[in-house]
Amino acid sequence: MTRLPVLVIIVLFYNLKIIFVRGEDPCEEGGHKVIDDFRRHVEYITPKDGRALCDVYIRGGWHRFLINGTNAILPTQCVEVFRCGTQAPIWLELKSGMPLPGHEKRGQACAAWQLPRKEVNCCMAKTLAVVKNCGNFYIYRISGARGCNLGYCTTIQERSCEEGLILDPVSGDCTTPVTESTSLFTCPQGQDFNENLKACIVKQVNLTKPSIQNVMVNGVNYLNCTIELGNQSVVGAEFRVAWYKRREDTDTIFIIRRNMMGRLSLLKLYEDVFPGDLIQCGVMVLNTKDSDQTERISSPFNLGLKFSAESVLLQENFPTDRVTLYSTIPISCGLINTNCSIEIMLALLSLDGHPTTRIRLNSCRFRMYNRDCENNVCSKMELILDLLPDLTFKSANAGAILTAVIYESQEHWQQVSTELMIRVEDKPFKECYIFADPHVQTFDGRLLDVTSFGTYLMFSTKYENFMVHARMWNCSGEGGYCVCGVALRYKNDRIIVDMCQTGKVEMKTQSSSPDNFKIKEALNGRYKYILFSSGSRFKITIDTWGMAIALMIPGRAATSTPGFCGTVDANISDNLIRSSILNDGNSTYSYIEQWRLKRYKTLFEVHDDLKWVEPFSAECDCSPANDGYQCSRNLPLDNAIVSVFNTEDTSNNYASDIQNDGSGLYEGSAFYPGEYDTELDDDDDEDNELIGRRKFLQENLRFEIEREVENDNENLLNPIWQRGKLIPEEEAHRLCSEVVINSPISVVCSDLVPRSIDTSLNLCLRDVQLKLDSSRVKYNLKIVEDMCENEILKTSDKYISVGGNTPSFPDAILKSMTCPYGCNQGKCTLTGCICETDFGGLDCSVHYTTVAPKTDFFTFQTETTTPNITTTTAPPPTTETTTVSTEREVVTETFERVEAFTLQGPRQTFPKFIPTTEITIIKWNKTYELCDINIYDCTKVVFFIPKVNPRFQCKLTPMKVANGITRKSNNSMLIGIETKRKELDCMLPPRNFLDRAFADMAPVEQVNIEVLNGRRKRVAERDFVIYDSTCRVCIEDNGCRTMDNMCYIDGKCQPPLSRNIKNRCQQCIPSESISSWTGLEDNLPPVFDVRNKQVVRFLDDVVRVMINAYDPEGDEVVLGVDHPEAVIVEENILIWNTSQIDRKETPKLELFDVFATDICNFTSKLQIQIIVVACACLHNGTCSSGFDSISGPFEYTCSCPGGYTGKLCEVEINDCEPNPCNHGTCIDYLQAYQCVCPGGYKGVHCEISTDLCNDDPCYPGVVCLSSPGSFACTSCPPGLTGDGVQCTEIDSCLSSPCFSSVTCKDMKAPDNGFICGKCPRFFIGDGVDCKKKDVLACEHKVCSELVECSEIKEYPGYSCSPCPDGYEGNGTTCTPICNPPCGQYKTCYEPDKCRCPDGYTGNRCQKAICDPPCQKGGLCTTPNNCTCFTGYKGKFCEISTCVPPCKNEGSCYSSNRCRCLPGYSGSRCQRVACNFQCLNGGRCMGPNKCKCRPLYYGFFCERKQCSPTCLNGGRCTQSGTCRCPYGYYGKRCQNAICNPSCLHGGRCKRKNTCKCPYGYAGDRCQTAVCRQGCNNQGRCKAPDRCSCKSGWSGYRCDKAVCDLTCKNSGHCFKPNICICKEGYTGSDCSRAVCKPSCKNRGRCLAPNYCWCRRKYFGDDCKKSLKH
Repeated sequence: MTRLPVLVIIVLFYNLKIIFVRGEDPCEEGGHKVIDDFRRHVEYITPKDGRALCDVYIRGGWHRFLINGTNAILPTQCVEVFRCGTQAPIWLELKSGMPLPGHEKRGQACAAWQLPRKEVNCCMAKTLAVVKNCGNFYIYRISGARGCNLGYCTTIQERSCEEGLILDPVSGDCTTPVTESTSLFTCPQGQDFNENLKACIVKQVNLTKPSIQNVMVNGVNYLNCTIELGNQSVVGAEFRVAWYKRREDTDTIFIIRRNMMGRLSLLKLYEDVFPGDLIQCGVMVLNTKDSDQTERISSPFNLGLKFSAESVLLQENFPTDRVTLYSTIPISCGLINTNCSIEIMLALLSLDGHPTTRIRLNSCRFRMYNRDCENNVCSKMELILDLLPDLTFKSANAGAILTAVIYESQEHWQQVSTELMIRVEDKPFKECYIFADPHVQTFDGRLLDVTSFGTYLMFSTKYENFMVHARMWNCSGEGGYCVCGVALRYKNDRIIVDMCQTGKVEMKTQSSSPDNFKIKEALNGRYKYILFSSGSRFKITIDTWGMAIALMIPGRAATSTPGFCGTVDANISDNLIRSSILNDGNSTYSYIEQWRLKRYKTLFEVHDDLKWVEPFSAECDCSPANDGYQCSRNLPLDNAIVSVFNTEDTSNNYASDIQNDGSGLYEGSAFYPGEYDTELDDDDDEDNELIGRRKFLQENLRFEIEREVENDNENLLNPIWQRGKLIPEEEAHRLCSEVVINSPISVVCSDLVPRSIDTSLNLCLRDVQLKLDSSRVKYNLKIVEDMCENEILKTSDKYISVGGNTPSFPDAILKSMTCPYGCNQGKCTLTGCICETDFGGLDCSVHYTTVAPKTDFFTFQTETTTPNITTTTAPPPTTETTTVSTEREVVTETFERVEAFTLQGPRQTFPKFIPTTEITIIKWNKTYELCDINIYDCTKVVFFIPKVNPRFQCKLTPMKVANGITRKSNNSMLIGIETKRKELDCMLPPRNFLDRAFADMAPVEQVNIEVLNGRRKRVAERDFVIYDSTCRVCIEDNGCRTMDNMCYIDGKCQPPLSRNIKNRCQQCIPSESISSWTGLEDNLPPVFDVRNKQVVRFLDDVVRVMINAYDPEGDEVVLGVDHPEAVIVEENILIWNTSQIDRKETPKLELFDVFATDICNFTSKLQIQIIVVACACLHNGTCSSGFDSISGPFEYTCSCPGGYTGKLCEVEINDCEPNPCNHGTCIDYLQAYQCVCPGGYKGVHCEISTDLCNDDPCYPGVVCLSSPGSFACTSCPPGLTGDGVQCTEIDSCLSSPCFSSVTCKDMKAPDNGFICGKCPRFFIGDGVDCKKKDVLACEHKVCSELVECSEIKEYPGYSCSPCPDGYEGNGTTCTPICNPPCGQYKTCYEPDKCRCPDGYTGNRCQKAICDPPCQKGGLCTTPNNCTCFTGYKGKFCEISTCVPPCKNEGSCYSSNRCRCLPGYSGSRCQRVACNFQCLNGGRCMGPNKCKCRPLYYGFFCERKQCSPTCLNGGRCTQSGTCRCPYGYYGKRCQNAICNPSCLHGGRCKRKNTCKCPYGYAGDRCQTAVCRQGCNNQGRCKAPDRCSCKSGWSGYRCDKAVCDLTCKNSGHCFKPNICICKEGYTGSDCSRAVCKPSCKNRGRCLAPNYCWCRRKYFGDDCKKSLKH
């Protein structure tokens, strides 16, 4: 393939190009300076917000001006101000025309300026200027301007040639025109002969879009502008190239430079352009005949970092995506670029505010090193992006922004950044369910039945090495199969949940990493949730009969999934099924059987030692919260919401090694399903059923590996529990409707997962008719429960309160999940069913009192060979008969208690109670009842039955009337009942519930109510009509009709013209429809209330018109305007800007149609007329008018600004009339004047006369004589001469009074005379007379070495002979003579020999030598002395200067260019910069640092502090709220949860730990505390209060109680034992003691005091009166 020629255009980025060279002729190259700047053109208008040219720094000398390479001259006429890129342009004033070639001419360089309200002063400031004609161009000898914002102006040179010559447009020379013979030259096809060039040039050049490329020239990096020209010829074609730079803050661009093709032009990196710039180049053909003159512009070229794509799409089902981050220019570190690098940090910021932890990259921080560029890719880094599954179900389709910023850099890279848009496409989770006997719903929604026991491959995928095995076995002795165990392998981990061996749940895990999975449990372990780091979820529900399983896998893992959960393509004949079974007649069975596993080959027994190695992928979380350091692929599992219940992390509870013993048995803690639901007392013996059940499960239901299927093709199509159609279809439909449709879980989830309810109902109908026992059909509701929970979790966001983190689900949802089957004999709470006495189980359906005695509860007999019917010996049945008599039917029910029964096949015998019923039917008639809701309470239907049985039920079936015939519908439902002695009430649901339940027949008006006995046989029946007599007329068996002039809509009566409360724009119109709403007929449209419909405004005013509108019915009104430039804001104000009108069109009438619309779309229209007139006031005068509308001629007045008057402000006020200056001249200004005073006067108005001698105008010592307006000075002092104002001394040295060569010094006045200096060398004297010393002058080498020296007495004291031939001089010095002469610069060092002086070189010795050489473009002017450009200093210009200096520790590295530290920018590093956005209101304080608002912290201020801090182990989340551990709640996690709750006013301090009040102790504060204890076997019953045994009392039971009070200060020592005071005795200390005792029957009344009988006396009554 032929390589196409490439035109390379190189442009140098210089606004001002100056070349310094010295020469004799200033017209020669180097003899003048060149200034090329397109802004100096007279047509260039200086931008108001741009930097003006300032020529104060131009050095004096000869200068040549160019405009983009074209010769230019200074204009010779006055130039307008604010032209030529400056404010005061400088032009050249010449008295005559330009000089002839080779001649010069003097003139003045004048600067034009204009004062406010004054004419332009064309020569405000002037300097001398010389112009010289160099033939083809002009040069100017000028000097720097006198101030800033003054600059030299230029215009294109128009040259004329002498007669007979023509101007060559290419060379600019005057040449001889071509002769006639030359024009006959023949050019090739496609070319024309150019008379000026005398050559053939192409007619046309077709340009393509140019491109910008990196090039390296002599080790320096430049940018090129390249055009592909193909095979085109470009002979003689001229091109113009322009470079543009796009501003950072706008889309506007400005010209960097325009160059002609062929000139030296390079864009030098890091000097002319820098990283972060956005540039373009343009190319245009100039001189070809037929070429398009349009400029071709390249695409914008960004200097810095760039992603290989503007956006990427991450899809969850694709593994990874790749994008390259590269540098478009080389990375430079100055002179040494070896290992030059920049450090880059990646930051992910979400677009919707959610954390972006799902998007992962292979790295968040890395370095890019300097490399050679190829196709503008200089250094690159390949990034791998991956999207992890969504654990929160929150949509992330908004995506994120990936920002690459320079974290640590050198030179100019610190402000460089780039962005990548990341779009996200989620794939939905796929779900597989296993439940009941067992049914399987695959990922595609197909329903399958597993009809054989064994271990099956449920699911597997190579993604994350994930596999699930499920084991099918007896359903805990209740018939059929179910899942009794599940084993999972994930990566190198294994989890086993097994209840196949003993009936108890055993769970163990073997984990290689704690981050691979989490196990969470709810409701005391009933629900187990396993969450994997890949996003997969596994739910296990433990029930009394077995397990139900729900598997959810992310979309990325659902591509290849062998197992009976299937694939997601809904095609059973896919490549995952063995080809040998594709032609099998029973494809469903074959599909299931192919996944049966051989014995000892399952995860229950074998765990391979294969170490799965996770492939390398993107693992780093680059969100701001992690600062780029978290590189773990696993998703954060702690915060994932897996259940509607509160869950507890139990991952560590099951951590242990799983041993391969071949038996599948694992040790560990376990529980029996259903045990935690019973309400038995701990001290009571376990009931018979529970003991028997446990024993049965342990001894008889153990899974036997030996019975695993050996041959995969063994036929087990006939399940052992299939016995044909045993229950009538009608009975099955009634039973399933009751169990499924009326269950709490179905009522709550009917709107969320209606298909799952249909699935459960269909499975129930099939199971009831195929299986002997119908008690387990309720377990088909598991699919409704699991699917409903998944749907609720997907929308969990709506259950999160404002400021919260976790959802709070309503009690209705929680109770429906906790009690999915209802509570038959109990009450549903948030923790489950609370059963009544003698009832238990999950749904309180187990009645413990009916269980047979433990001794004969089970009798087992097993047949393992031929399937047959085996009868079990049992005690005679116990029969109980109940007879219910009605006038229509006699029902006899017999209940037989059968101790055991045996199913068909190799199964065990199970206990069961089978009721049997004997029914005798007699004739009975159906009744009909009408119920008017305006008169009666139509909520129940009453049946009178002689003997009501609690097992009776009410069945409701809606009725429909068609063609006068009333028929039952196919749908029905069971309703609640209330029973009395001889009355049964069927409780009707509300009408709105019936309408929802039977939506296809709504509204339900007539229903059929049937009373069914225990055997589901009809006992009574009644047609019940619920109607509203307001508008309905009902006749028995003929249905109901609507009255005339009434409506019956949605089951409610509506009077004519009544409004719909849900939509007031609808009403009842019987003539239109009596069963549906009709649009309003009497609605009134909105009404306008506007004062002025015609207003007038001035041009450039903003019109504001208040629009008042209201609706007669009081509804909301919406306003709109039909005008493209007008709007109506919220305050009902019409706003329009009159600046859109052209002044020439004024006055102009504008019409505005305003519309008012009410909520019923009735509209009114109003037209507003606005007349726009122009204001004619001059000099910024304002127009004012007192009219809003036009009524007659419109007039207005002008408010003039200061300094102007007149009707239109056209007259300027002259403040100098009359003249306020007395003796001076008045100068008028706008609103001001100035007085210029002559000599002798001063003051504001020159009113003060002054004495001129006060200013001491005369020479010091001279008298000043004053006169009005003048003064005179007397003669000068002695020794001085002059006019008195200036006096100078008389020079006494003029007569040369001193000796030859002696210095004479004149004496200063008032002294007169002179002073002579010292005598010359070799002489002595006073300076006036000097004589030679006695010395030999010639000994001091006073003559040249080439001549002879002789002594003399006269001055100078010696004489030198003449210089020899070839030299010249006076003998003292002899200088060699060179012929020809050496010239101006070289010196003659020997006769006829020349050389340059020291420090110079060159042919003309014109170059000074500086060692080391001058830097930064400095010019070596004298040896080792450099003349520096502005911005540099130092002996060799080695020091850069910046004026003003660099701030924030920036370094000045070039002329007025600062190198900023990271985090700063600007020409002087004055701006603080952050390469990212500070979040949550943070401010960038630099460098790359955010100052966060209070309560926020982090690198990006992305984290919020929790104030006050979290307690009890709570974690502060990124949103600033506390995430509490299980057992705590509250804003600070300050509230603990104690279960059971604290008693006696105790406060829950920690999880399940109470802080007790004074006087109580214990975990629940259940124990009273007596500080000093209770004595004498007393018990503490209240704080510091004891309950004492009989005989004791007191707070401590330390006070004995004596039934007989101890008297006479006796003390009760022990119960009924008194300790008596001395002198008393007795059980109650009531008897006094006398010693000695009283004699003669005397009585002891007090201690030692005897009361004596008559005739006796003495202390002891011993003495007698007889003696």
